[in-house]
Amino acid sequence: MAKKQKGKKKVISAKPVKTGRPPAKIDANQVLQLSRIGCTYPEMAAVLECSKATLMRRFATIVKEGKEHLKGSLRRMQYKSALGGNVTMQIWLGKQLLDQKDRQEVSGEIKGLNIYLPQKDKT
Repeated sequence: MAKKQKGKKKVISAKPVKTGRPPAKIDANQVLQLSRIGCTYPEMAAVLECSKATLMRRFATIVKEGKEHLKGSLRRMQYKSALGGNVTMQIWLGKQLLDQKDRQEVSGEIKGLNIYLPQKDKT
């Protein structure tokens, strides 16, 4: 057991002592720009020289915002392409947005097709 020293008061600091590694300095705007061009977490981590886990923990909301912006930009470009007369894009957007499908009609008969199955011996 430790003995208490008489006359000395224990001083408690107002700020807790921080331990561990200081947080990496990552520019949130750069994270946003990278996510807007479609970079994955590993790609962003390589550019920003940090771990994928750090990006996911600290910037998940920003990355999601950037990826949503990318989706909107792509949709806008696809729409402009379709309006410009790109038939392939018109068909693709029709399938995606209007639930249109390719229809394949099968008609006719198969004549002269005989199928023989071998019989089992009952011996």
